[in-house]
Amino acid sequence: MIFDVERIRDGRTFSTRRVNARQHGRTIFTAELSFKNRENGPEHSDPMPDYLPGPEKCPTLAQALEQMFGRSMPTVKEWDALDVRLAGDGSNLVDPNHVTHLSLWVRTTASLPDDRVVQRAILAYISDISLMAGAVMPHLGSIPPGMIVNPASLDHAMWFHRTAKADEWMLYDQVSPSASGLLGFSMGRLMQDGQLIASCCQEGVMKLVDANDVDASVTFPVGPRPTATS
Repeated sequence: MIFDVERIRDGRTFSTRRVNARQHGRTIFTAELSFKNRENGPEHSDPMPDYLPGPEKCPTLAQALEQMFGRSMPTVKEWDALDVRLAGDGSNLVDPNHVTHLSLWVRTTASLPDDRVVQRAILAYISDISLMAGAVMPHLGSIPPGMIVNPASLDHAMWFHRTAKADEWMLYDQVSPSASGLLGFSMGRLMQDGQLIASCCQEGVMKLVDANDVDASVTFPVGPRPTATS
């Protein structure tokens, strides 16, 4: 993979870069990044929700999905480096402002070096693990049997507000305000030690496909497979 970095702006406080990632001669990823020097100023933060159980009282995501769908989920295997716990899926919460609400506790399974760049790289990876799932959740009961959602993110944005330790428990609180035209939109908040450490949002395709036509490791099963008949 080849990364082409374009220097857009260098100021006294802010810098901007545009990055294109190429593989086999094709652009597979583009990003625009803004950097700012550390400065002191006014601060405030939304508090962490106080109605969710702690991570030690929550099932792992693999356990929760297996209970939900009746079988193990191949998708979760790629997250073996993460300890992900389902804190709440909105089913037991009354929230008139959101159609769907997904909350996870998450941390890395191994200790990380005290390196700000490494920590933020892991945070960026974590931010992408479940946003599209939040958009799919309200439609779990309406998908035809044998069909699944094959999600793919299109645009992803992230803002780092404070330093954090990705190898310690963080709450990933997510909502999906809208889905239409096969596009789902979700927003997430990463919180630690009572403060907001990062925010993100994502839009992605939520295409329905036949369960037999795709690799199950990259899908979100929402309908039971049809029973074969002779």
